[in-house]
Amino acid sequence: MMNPILAIPFIISPIVCVVLGYLLTITNILPIPIGMQVPFGAPIFLSGLLQGSWKLGLIQLLMVPLSAAIYYPFVRILDKKNLELENQSEED
Repeated sequence: MMNPILAIPFIISPIVCVVLGYLLTITNILPIPIGMQVPFGAPIFLSGLLQGSWKLGLIQLLMVPLSAAIYYPFVRILDKKNLELENQSEED
């Protein structure tokens, strides 16, 4: 990863999703996946359905905005930094 600012959510986001999925599985909110190898490129909700339950597909859909929320502050920081660089280059 060439951008250290975006490296942080790149590492944190999958960890949060895996831990949340694990916690929901051990508390029996989510069923245990059947272990079927889902075809590469299967859409998010469909891969959850193929793993055995609509609940798995739903949690996959909910993980997308969760990951976006994790990325959002870091993208804002990067945007602010690039805006400052752009304003500085316009002044020169």
